[in-house]
Amino acid sequence: MTQSEICSPLLFPVFVVEGKAVRQAIAAMPGQFRYSIDTLTEAVGEVMATGIKSIMLFGVVSDKRKSKTAEYAWNPEGLVQRAVYELKKTYPGLLIFTDVCVCEYSMLIATARNDWGDLKTLVRESIFALSRAGSDIIISYWANQYDQFIKD
Repeated sequence: MTQSEICSPLLFPVFVVEGKAVRQAIAAMPGQFRYSIDTLTEAVGEVMATGIKSIMLFGVVSDKRKSKTAEYAWNPEGLVQRAVYELKKTYPGLLIFTDVCVCEYSMLIATARNDWGDLKTLVRESIFALSRAGSDIIISYWANQYDQFIKD
């Protein structure tokens, strides 16, 4: 078995943040970093050179982007959407997993309980935005309800 065959089923986690030239170590995860989009592209290239062709992309959103209705989660110019687009442009063969984590953009439970936003709409619009950006696989806590969220 070749190294490529051994590594190909692996999924490498990467974390993207706003800014330029960011490569910030994550203390709780030795060897892992938070990257701005410009440094993320280079880092993913290094990962791909090892034979890993799939990543799980997590956005780390600043407080100024968070709101009661989580609209940044489905903004076409949102952090994760821009990162997906840039990575796909640079590495068309890269398999990108993303997560509908609306809670990163707002206090999701508070949003739903206080009627600041409809949970189905928040999740549905986030799915569509990630899909339009080029995400190959979209996962979420609500995955078992995606079909219902999209039909409504």
